[in-house]
Amino acid sequence: NLHILFKENAECLAEELNTVVISNLNDIEEHETVYIFGGHTDPMELMKKQIRKKLEYVVIQTENLESAVFTTNLDYLNLLSSSKIWEWSYYNKEYLEKKYKFNIEKIYDFKFRELENIPDKISRDIDLFFCGMENEYRKEILTKIKETYPKLKCFFSLRYNLTDPEQLNKILSRSKYILNIPF
Repeated sequence: NLHILFKENAECLAEELNTVVISNLNDIEEHETVYIFGGHTDPMELMKKQIRKKLEYVVIQTENLESAVFTTNLDYLNLLSSSKIWEWSYYNKEYLEKKYKFNIEKIYDFKFRELENIPDKISRDIDLFFCGMENEYRKEILTKIKETYPKLKCFFSLRYNLTDPEQLNKILSRSKYILNIPF
């Protein structure tokens, strides 16, 4: 099933490709090309369907290289090796091609709908916003920002709790600046 984290991206990609989003693998017809978000969550089931229904997969690979899926989820690696891959990171692309000899077709740019009714910057109540998985590098940077600029109103989330696009968009529309800190 399609995780809510990928729903908006899947809908935007479907619009671009003039197709529909299918969240249940049982609804896929034979001999189709299927674009997969979140393939690491159930790769064995995906591979069974791929063989049984003669499907061509394009896996949108969204995991960081430090993710455990690359060290503990051999089924995901097998899924990637039997599929076309759209990778989100140039660095990951080079690494995965070199280490695993994967066929990475292109770099995938995440697509989002344009936010509506965004207040002007001055009236937004969050100065700096960041959300993403926690690691030492990110914690260090965010701590330094808070210490260096104590008057800034910051909203930093290092938990995996902002996966609902509607909830995330509300916070984004209140933010003056959004930080991108590589994993």
